Order: sequence, then C-alpha cells, then structure tokens
Amino acid sequence: MSCNSGFKCHVENCKVRHDSLLHIDGIDSHVVNLAKDWNSSKVCLSIVPVRLYGLKGCLEFYALLDSGLDTSLVCEGLINQLGNKGKETSIKVATVNGTTNCSAHLTLLLISN
Repeated sequence: MSCNSGFKCHVENCKVRHDSLLHIDGIDSHVVNLAKDWNSSKVCLSIVPVRLYGLKGCLEFYALLDSGLDTSLVCEGLINQLGNKGKETSIKVATVNGTTNCSAHLTLLLISN
C-alpha cells in the first residue's frame, strides 16, 4: 500500500507534509515531548507521526497523544478519505471544562507508527 499524506505545511520554507498547526521551528524529532507548565492553565501533549489504514489504503498524519483518553478519536474527514463507514452512536466526552454528549461513528481502523 502506498501512503500519501494530504497535508501540506504552509509555513515558509517548510517542505514537511504536516498540518501547519503542527509546525514547530527548530525541532527535528519524530516525537515532540512536552510537559504541563504548572504556572499556566495550558497543557501540552505529545505529537507523533502515524499511519492510519482503512478500506481505501492509508494516510500519514500527526496524532496528538493524550494519556488521559481511553478511546481513540479520529476526524470524520480522515475516515471519509479512507472509505470507512461507521455505526452512528452518541458518546459522552468529559474534559476538565465539563461533560458533553457528541454524535459519533464507530469504525475499525489500524494505526501504526
């Protein structure tokens, strides 16, 4: 299976295929490990390159790792690009800011690094 990322970084002189929001100047590592700054309310999480395999092939992209999650969440657009369909369901998402119910789809994917 060939793997072609659809993301293009729009930061000047960057030729890496990742979303521009994930661009970090001066870091040349496959894993960016960051920690919580205890003097602020912001939490920084690890970002890693992964391959997501579906019915129509695979996509390379960057994933945000959150050790507090017990479920893997993937954007609907990526699922559609992979040709996967899912069973419609409702999930409860609990964050530090509260809890909300969201509509979602359940599907089977293979994720690798």
